[in-house]
Amino acid sequence: MNSVAQRDPILTVNEYLALNETSTIRHEYIDGHIYALAGASKRHNDIVINVVTRFREAARRSECRVRTLEIMLRVSESRYYFPDVLVACNPDDIHDRAIADPCVVVEVLSPSTEQVDQREKLFAYKTIESLRAYYIVHQDRMTVENHWRDEDGNWWHGTLHAVGTLHVPCLDTDLPLADIYEGVTFDDE
Repeated sequence: MNSVAQRDPILTVNEYLALNETSTIRHEYIDGHIYALAGASKRHNDIVINVVTRFREAARRSECRVRTLEIMLRVSESRYYFPDVLVACNPDDIHDRAIADPCVVVEVLSPSTEQVDQREKLFAYKTIESLRAYYIVHQDRMTVENHWRDEDGNWWHGTLHAVGTLHVPCLDTDLPLADIYEGVTFDDE
């Protein structure tokens, strides 16, 4: 069998941004390549809504804004992601479709994104100077991986299982696991 070799298409950032303006599918951009994002499950959606609701309540007392799903996170000139939830506290941010300086990022794991969220995005997000916390929320069990930066710039991590509370920097609030998973049922229940 003969096959014809084809060069992988490399998009510029401007081509990527133009594509996202017209596409009905969200794409993440990594070093010139685009990756389509799959739809979310009901459980995934319930978790995102729970986090957004708690974050928005806390954000009312601050300059911070909560963004979700349709807002891109510009990690660098060659990386754009669509996190499930982010908190940005820079009132001077004038970009309508992208945030470059989040304080908190939340990703809810899906079977198709688990490895990317726990490795690639973890490494990439830690390079963002303004980022204070990255939460990786499991949707198949009550577990949150908590990565946070201390005042000296050191990164720490811990994992909460079934019980516990996250302290959310920038919003200066606490987020119990019970609130994240409110109304969420698991297959073994």
